[in-house]
Amino acid sequence: MKVDSPYTASKWPTVPPAEHDIILDMLLSLLSPIAQHRALHITPSKGKRDKKRKRRQGQPDPPQPPPAPAIANHITVGLNSTTRHLERLVANKATPSHQDSVPAMPLILTTQSPSSPVVSHLPLLSSTASCCLPPSQATRIVPLSPSVETKLAAALGLPRVGVIGIKAGAPGTAPLIEYAQSNLQAVDVPWVREASAAVYKPVNVLAEVKGKGTKSA
Repeated sequence: MKVDSPYTASKWPTVPPAEHDIILDMLLSLLSPIAQHRALHITPSKGKRDKKRKRRQGQPDPPQPPPAPAIANHITVGLNSTTRHLERLVANKATPSHQDSVPAMPLILTTQSPSSPVVSHLPLLSSTASCCLPPSQATRIVPLSPSVETKLAAALGLPRVGVIGIKAGAPGTAPLIEYAQSNLQAVDVPWVREASAAVYKPVNVLAEVKGKGTKSA
């Protein structure tokens, strides 16, 4: 016997090719200063032993690089950092009396396929994190083509990147966020939407019995 999940699957937005390319171009324009800063001012580390050897030889420490572009402090790069930020937003809503200052995250972009279990938690987290916002301001998740990962990684000066989150108030991102919110639907998590409506739903158990198809119990 196979028991069906009681939770309706999340619906990811579809991004038409024209909108996909516009969003990608705007994103690359915003991120490219980060790679330029890394190339000019960040020297790949050779480890602690190299630093100790230079100190023993009396070599001065290299000068501190100038600060990174402002946008670098207003994005999350990678699945883990994006997930942690969303979790903090959800925790703020669960405990209003113990809130910390966590900016909203209106936009998440990923090169992972929506069918990948790696990013399957993002729709629920983002929907919960922005549940108190008007629909027009809810978090948008933009599934980008996997083929653009190399372009995103190059714009960040990194070898790989799969997920990027953009925080509210990030400098220069207003046109990108407004475009995404105007042209893409927010992720729909039906069972969260139904639960928020506070309408009683009777229990309806669907069970799949081998050889007999699906029946309601």
